[in-house]
Amino acid sequence: MGWARNYRNFSDKEFIGPKGRIRLIYQEYRQDHPEEGDLIEYYSYPGHYEMINIKGELKKTGVQLRALVEMIEQNRDPTGLMQLTFMLYLAQ
Repeated sequence: MGWARNYRNFSDKEFIGPKGRIRLIYQEYRQDHPEEGDLIEYYSYPGHYEMINIKGELKKTGVQLRALVEMIEQNRDPTGLMQLTFMLYLAQ
């Protein structure tokens, strides 16, 4: 991501770690098939790639930041939230 006169601004959200990466592209920024909702690309090393289309609802930035700060201040483990999100995806 970046902002400059000669640098394209990307609205993708990408998380990269030692075991892989996840990229989120919101529906309104998708170039292909925006009718399928938000796009989640999941790549785990050494070579598993998965594309997930999901209808999502954007939350206001302030609400997201407040939830993140509370999670940090209360030292809550985010693992359960990630598992719950994935289970809700599978239930669709």
